[in-house]
Amino acid sequence: MLAPERQARILKELQLHEAVRVTEIAAALNVSEMTIRRDIEALDHNGLARKIHGGAMRLARLSSLEPGFLLNVDKQLDGKLAIAEAALALIHPGMTLALTGGTTTYQLAVRLAEQFGPPATFECCHELAQGG
Repeated sequence: MLAPERQARILKELQLHEAVRVTEIAAALNVSEMTIRRDIEALDHNGLARKIHGGAMRLARLSSLEPGFLLNVDKQLDGKLAIAEAALALIHPGMTLALTGGTTTYQLAVRLAEQFGPPATFECCHELAQGG
């Protein structure tokens, strides 16, 4: 399971529960606790969840995110990842990009951050992660 898929599952759990435990999510997803800790760290860094001892808590503003985004972020994920990879192949350092919000462009933003890293994509990916 890829990081965006795991992080989407964590966010879904946070929609249902105020907090989640690393041990429970790791067992449910059949991954290591360290993997889940890294995912929670990424969600915390992007302002999508709050890292706490042993897990994560939802943010008060989490409920203000478009419900459809969290419900759809991992639907047809293979297709979204394929689109993101195809778009990424067309992008070169120094280019200026404008991305709209959405679950497919979110996957592209994640890949941009992985490929090019900050500072070039930090503001873009941060804005997308914030629901903007």
